[in-house]
Amino acid sequence: MKEYKNKKILVVGYGKSGRAACRLLSSRGAAVTAYDSKTREKIERGSDELSPVEYIFGEDPSNIDVGSFDQIVTSPGIMPQNPVLKNASEMNIEVIAELELGLRFLPPVKVVGVTGTNGKTTTATMISYLTGASLAGNIGIPLTSIVDNIEEGDILVLEVSSYQITYSPSLKPEVGVLLNLYPEHLKWHGSYSEYVNSKRKMFERMEREKTAVLNAETENIEKFKKGLDCKKIFFSAERDIKRGFYVSGNEIMYDGSYYGKIPEEINSAHNIENYLASLAACEALQKRGLKDFSDYRFPLNRCEFVGKYSGVKYVNDSKATNLNAVSRAVDSFERPLILLMGGRSKKQDYMPLWGKIKGKVSTVVVFGESADEYMEKIPKGVNVIKKKSLYAAVRESVKLAFPGCTVLLSPGGESFDEFSDFAERGEKFKKWVKETAEEELSHP
Repeated sequence: MKEYKNKKILVVGYGKSGRAACRLLSSRGAAVTAYDSKTREKIERGSDELSPVEYIFGEDPSNIDVGSFDQIVTSPGIMPQNPVLKNASEMNIEVIAELELGLRFLPPVKVVGVTGTNGKTTTATMISYLTGASLAGNIGIPLTSIVDNIEEGDILVLEVSSYQITYSPSLKPEVGVLLNLYPEHLKWHGSYSEYVNSKRKMFERMEREKTAVLNAETENIEKFKKGLDCKKIFFSAERDIKRGFYVSGNEIMYDGSYYGKIPEEINSAHNIENYLASLAACEALQKRGLKDFSDYRFPLNRCEFVGKYSGVKYVNDSKATNLNAVSRAVDSFERPLILLMGGRSKKQDYMPLWGKIKGKVSTVVVFGESADEYMEKIPKGVNVIKKKSLYAAVRESVKLAFPGCTVLLSPGGESFDEFSDFAERGEKFKKWVKETAEEELSHP
């Protein structure tokens, strides 16, 4: 569906992307109804109501008359088992993502789709920085909020999640980037294999003249790439590869030849990997990606430096919602660490992380719903302290901290036990660190 005038559209989820979808649809003459299972009082601040839109807040999803709508637009994170989406599918009513809605209103542009388990936001912002491209998607900028500002011939970088790929059949990027694959979102997809398949769908849609940028170190990458029609550029931060981007000392190599030096600002293994992926994407766009990096700013909530108090560094890595991301964060620091872990639990493999914690982490402060699980899983010999909430964990970490150490929030779990999302968790962490550290300074 591309003509929306007088069409009855149900937008499921009234967060940032849902609101943006409502605005776009209303501007195109659609009869829009916004639905959210939260009550009106619990809808986040800033969720202004639009006069042409009807609202259903706090209603059980099984009570929604799905059959009265021409199309359903779903927000990221809405489970496919949600009765609204399930009933729509059974009635053959089209269900699309907010991202897909935006794609349908785009002029002809070159799209770069960045996906993977970890590193999506950093890589997407790097590509945008290196090319001057617009940025949208799962990064927190709904495509429907900027689609009217995109002009024909532009480059558009989209961070895309497995949720968005599933409900975005028009997503066939000029360049598709796969950073890595680890078990994630298993409740949504049902299994790891289905999660991987959801990522692969984007690359399966890409025609022969388009390019897939693939991490050569991704498990089962040979199986993943098999049968893809598009061109391929590989990258590896771990070894020399005959074809693609890799690292030799502080130099970047491409197809065996010198390409450039790694910028001083990129000083961790996982960000070198993200940088190689970004250069490969630029090469696929026929834009050499070497550029001064002094003005680049790493995204919030991803190993974000918060401040230094009494010789202690505080770092916000709230986006680390799985243990592989925590492991990558721990690898980035040489200093002794006090590690804050918690949030809503996931079924994950703990062993790779525990091996890195020993000897590098002086104390793990666990909090939230997953605190008991972490207490049980963390190996003997590691000092562990349990706190009920992130606020209590912050206060405890400030007391424990000593000059020369780093306090790192890298939760390894989802934020929904205490917060609306990882961004709110990160903002609260920064606020509480500042308040608690300054309180300690005022009472020596």
